[in-house]
Amino acid sequence: MTTAIASRTNTFLAQDVCLLCHDDVAADVATHLAREEEGFGEPAFAIIKELHPYWLEEHGACVSCWSFYSNLVRVLNASGSFDARFQINGRKDHLTKELLTH
Repeated sequence: MTTAIASRTNTFLAQDVCLLCHDDVAADVATHLAREEEGFGEPAFAIIKELHPYWLEEHGACVSCWSFYSNLVRVLNASGSFDARFQINGRKDHLTKELLTH
């Protein structure tokens, strides 16, 4: 299944509730990405789209949902055994070099 990711030029659509959990108010993903490492957005968006195919970046995500999906991406990256779509850019090369030096 191919995961489509909305362009960064799309404008955040203010929602009454987060479309991922239907429980809390969504925030612009740019707000969440500002606190993440470089290359984190693509795998986070890919995993959200895998589990919620109707979701678009401009829908945003509440703090709880972003925390859940960002932590899921971190766990998948730390495990080293996962779909390459969820890999944080540049992380593989860094981990490979680190493993080879130890």
